[in-house]
Amino acid sequence: MRPSAPVAAPQPPRSGGSVTAHAGGPALSNQYDHDDVLVVVSKVKKYIRDRSGMNTSDAVAEALGAHVRKVCDDAIRNAVRDGRKTVLDRDVPPAFVR
Repeated sequence: MRPSAPVAAPQPPRSGGSVTAHAGGPALSNQYDHDDVLVVVSKVKKYIRDRSGMNTSDAVAEALGAHVRKVCDDAIRNAVRDGRKTVLDRDVPPAFVR
C-alpha cells in the first residue's frame, strides 16, 4: 500500500488588491469594481415614477451606488468595533431624515 500524500487544508481566498486602514476602523480591501451597480436601477426608477411621476437620470444609479458603498463601509467598521465578523442590521447607520 502506497502512503498517501498529505492533504493541504483549504486556504481562504486571497485578494490581489491592497487594503487601506482607516482611522478608527479596520483595513478595507481596495479590490472592488467601482462600476458594479449596487442598486436595481429599474426598481429605483419605478419607485421615483410611482411616488412622483418624475423621470430618473441614469446618473442616479452611480450616485446611489457611491452612497450604498459608504453605508456598507460604515456598517463593516461598526461590526469590527463590536468584535464581530458578521455585519448585522444594527451596524447599518440610520438614514438621514429631513
